[in-house]
Amino acid sequence: MCRKHDAFIINSGLPAAEHIKLQLLLGQVPQIWSGGASWAGKVPSTDDLLRKRLTPDLSGNCGFDQCVRALLFDLLPICYLEGYQKLQDQVRQLPWPSAPRFIFTVDSFDTDEVFKAWTGLRMEEGIPYYTGQHGNNYGTHRYSYSETECVATSDKFLTWGWTDGNAKHLPAFVLTTCGKMERKANSAGGLLLIELHAPGGGGIWDEYEEFQLYQEDQHSFVDKLPNDIQRYLTVRLHGAHKKLPWCDEQRWRDRNPEIELDDGSRPIGKLIESSRLVVHSYDSTGILETLSQNIPTLCFWQGGLSHVRESARSYYEALQRAGIIQSSAESAARKIEEIWNDIPSWWASKEIQSARRKFCGRYAVTTRTPAKSLKRILQEASN
Repeated sequence: MCRKHDAFIINSGLPAAEHIKLQLLLGQVPQIWSGGASWAGKVPSTDDLLRKRLTPDLSGNCGFDQCVRALLFDLLPICYLEGYQKLQDQVRQLPWPSAPRFIFTVDSFDTDEVFKAWTGLRMEEGIPYYTGQHGNNYGTHRYSYSETECVATSDKFLTWGWTDGNAKHLPAFVLTTCGKMERKANSAGGLLLIELHAPGGGGIWDEYEEFQLYQEDQHSFVDKLPNDIQRYLTVRLHGAHKKLPWCDEQRWRDRNPEIELDDGSRPIGKLIESSRLVVHSYDSTGILETLSQNIPTLCFWQGGLSHVRESARSYYEALQRAGIIQSSAESAARKIEEIWNDIPSWWASKEIQSARRKFCGRYAVTTRTPAKSLKRILQEASN
């Protein structure tokens, strides 16, 4: 049961125990809310005549501006036009706090249209709205549309440690692994290669050609590994690959039939625990998670640091100089051959740990008291 002024926290990114503990520290009965994204009942159909009538006169426009105006009412989601009244009706029936002291999420701002509509109404009433970082590329990538959206639409944005000159930035910590302690390397474990999924086809360039190059890079990495190390290798396919037409599993079977594949079903934490070294083949959330937990990590990806914004470059370059980020698939394979028989000593070296601490001190901060720390940050945001 919730009270009128209880803080509304949904999809906080915290482990369940810390999510509950946070609410207890805030002085309220713990509430686990599910999103409201699904429509109740039949989805309204498009009204083509209405959309045509609303399309503006384009005679005074040209180029990209004209294109956007012409497509606006073709692309506007049903829930914001024909179904808008239905959306509002659904919002009014939600059992959520009617006047929460604040709203916090790291996920629901993305695809949950009911949450967005409800939050918009609450913000009009003056309720503070906070969003939080839920993965990689925030604060580091030159073009992070999700970061731009979060900062622009919320009153405060909680990062995993960094600030970049914006008054809305509030440094916090890695939410997804909070409460987990550093662990020693499993010196007898395997080699884990973590894969990216194929694109969904929404880019303005040939994403499939780009991904084909990525795939070849992965095979090149495996081919360059000595046979006695290959037998320790597990290739972890991205969980989303099953929803896409790339046929990742079959492609790997055709090229490397002896390689052990994980189809994305097993908990990634279990795979990491059984590995002596984790290899990330793209600039991923996983890099922030393994580095913050001091798990032996190696990275390689195409394009070098071309995607990294200037404010983050020195931190990535420190990882590069230490050998955590390799310049190519081939150099990554050579590095693994060099360190394979004593990865714990390599990882414990002064150069590695110095670079790791520098990077994590800005982009992957940890805390031993996540619920207590987050309570303080959220209360400071509200003051």
